[in-house]
Amino acid sequence: MKKLQIYICLSVLFISCEKKLSDNTKKIVDQINQYSSLEYPYIGMYGAESDLYQLFDTLKQTASNKELVHLIDHKNTVLNGYSVWGLVDNKYNGLEYIFKRVLKSNKTLYTCLLYTSDAADDLLC
Repeated sequence: MKKLQIYICLSVLFISCEKKLSDNTKKIVDQINQYSSLEYPYIGMYGAESDLYQLFDTLKQTASNKELVHLIDHKNTVLNGYSVWGLVDNKYNGLEYIFKRVLKSNKTLYTCLLYTSDAADDLLC
């Protein structure tokens, strides 16, 4: 019986540690994950509002700083970039560590200006 209690406690602990994103954040992440380039609030010659940037704005308001830090390691570089932007906007205390992490990642980020750059170059501008 005691082994069963220990097993149940460990299972609950493992499951709660595995869940890094809330359901609301996950929905937004799934939408942003479909994009391959980072966009600013207004895009194009006429300054049309960016749907992707609106998703980022929602992500920033919905996700906790802990979730944003977790998303820096996501395979999608758009999510990496927006996560850092969100942490900057939220005045996250560990930004120096975050920027060092981004610099070491050596990922390429595509922006709406259709040029490639190191992710760190675009995030530190």
